[in-house]
Amino acid sequence: PPVDYSPIAALGDGYVVSSLAANESSVYAVGGPAIYTPNRETTFYSLDAGTGNFKWEALTPVYYSPPVDYSPIAALGDGYVVSPYGGIQSWDPSSGDSNWTAVNSPDAGLYVPVRTSLLVVDGKVYFGSNEGVHSLDAVTGELRWNHQILWEIYPPMLAGSSGKIYFGWASGPLIGGLGCLDSQSGELLWEYETGRIAPGGGPILHNETVYVGANDGENAFVYAIDGISGTLEWRIPVSSKPYISVADGVVYVSDGEHLFALRASP
Repeated sequence: PPVDYSPIAALGDGYVVSSLAANESSVYAVGGPAIYTPNRETTFYSLDAGTGNFKWEALTPVYYSPPVDYSPIAALGDGYVVSPYGGIQSWDPSSGDSNWTAVNSPDAGLYVPVRTSLLVVDGKVYFGSNEGVHSLDAVTGELRWNHQILWEIYPPMLAGSSGKIYFGWASGPLIGGLGCLDSQSGELLWEYETGRIAPGGGPILHNETVYVGANDGENAFVYAIDGISGTLEWRIPVSSKPYISVADGVVYVSDGEHLFALRASP
């Protein structure tokens, strides 16, 4: 299971579902051995969250091995469910009818397959590909903007309360960092080099501070970076690749030898 990148379960009112996408009414899953087989089809399922009863299914092409490490397998919005399978597809959550499909279109500046989980905020879809970060209109599927980045984009992507989109990046085995884009224009607002972000090392956003754990080959650190300005708030050295989590104002860090509990920035 994708324990390095995501919670092991999705929680709802009266249920817990593992390694899927869920909301208060529905559970979404992808099934069939073709998930890992290029140029094949797989099935996207919708189940009733309360009973597990089948609601609908949609056959979708799989152009590549989808980002199952970067669960959930779908992003849920008001009147749509969007999945990175078969390009990017949107379905009506009640009927399973197709709303739109976005496929690779370099002339338009849109590049799929998707290399991150999908982020849906205020009717907009954000995701990373091998060519950068892109945004679509979640209702129509139309491209809003793309920001070309010739680096590997690290999941998860995060949305701040001040109209900012955060993402991790890597340009080599030991080189990487954190970037911030304007959610409306796609303009790069700032970037901060940390070394390559470790699996399980975030980024995590809490109170407009972004936390990441990274390793530059010689040293490993946990960083707290101001989400507005991109300036360093603090960093602490750790022994190895750090796994981090934030809850109730506390940053928890494990580096394989120690467990730290740090006070998060207010």
